[in-house]
Amino acid sequence: MTDNKHPQIPRMSLDPGRSLILFICIWALGFIIGSFISGFIMYKWANQAPAMRIASVLQDIFLFIIPAMVTALMVTRLPADFLGVNRRPGSRGLLYAVCTLVIAMPVINEVIVLNELMPMPENIEQWMRTTQEHANKSVEIILGGANIGSLIISLLLVGIMAAVSEELLFRGCLQRLLIGCRINHHLAIFLAAAVFSAIHMQFYGFFPRLFLGMLFGYMFYWSGSLWLSITLHAFNNILYVIGRWTLLQEGTVLPQDPASALQPWYIVLISLILTIAALAITRRTLLTRRQQTIPPDPTQH
Repeated sequence: MTDNKHPQIPRMSLDPGRSLILFICIWALGFIIGSFISGFIMYKWANQAPAMRIASVLQDIFLFIIPAMVTALMVTRLPADFLGVNRRPGSRGLLYAVCTLVIAMPVINEVIVLNELMPMPENIEQWMRTTQEHANKSVEIILGGANIGSLIISLLLVGIMAAVSEELLFRGCLQRLLIGCRINHHLAIFLAAAVFSAIHMQFYGFFPRLFLGMLFGYMFYWSGSLWLSITLHAFNNILYVIGRWTLLQEGTVLPQDPASALQPWYIVLISLILTIAALAITRRTLLTRRQQTIPPDPTQH
């Protein structure tokens, strides 16, 4: 039975379990091809910003965009509906969703700091930090310096393209398939967000990215529009890019000790309470719009 309050999964040509297996196979093939091509580029032109940016674009295409689109084309006759790219979230829902993300920023920043301070066994911690430093170095090369050209390229690559490609794969495709497998939607949103966070290989940012992934997932689930989660994802990335660029412009050095970035407890508590309230308001707004704009599917019982 389909709950008309929530996004409906279009009828699929394959059963959900086989569709999920097919998706994993397609994604694995895209990962191999994308890794080979980007690896060759980075080997040939190591640590050069233009080459790293081209490799980043190719990774987005082969690792995220192509697997999502090919899977949608193969498992349903309504690929745009399946991915949620044929629906608009509405201006009010979009405004509320963006406000929710802004209100949640103190909570997210606190989770970032606490994640950095998490104790780990020495061997695991060393491996995690080495892996993260390598990933961070690659990101810094892609983002470039403090000139306006680097800012524009970063906004396009990290702000927009990363948001579109990652949301297509993790929310539009993976989350949809998991829900189609009759997995509880809360668990499906969590699993998609966990894979989304883990694949970045930045372990000391795992939990804040998990939090954001779940936020994007719920926004997509409530609205049925992937453009809403894409907009939120892009908004978050753009804030990061502009913030980093501004610090470079000012020559500001971030504190090395994560504990110094901890916020007063009452700021975090107020942010948490307001975030919960904002989520409730946004959920009601998005579901109401869905009820008004999308009629129930009479073929599903």
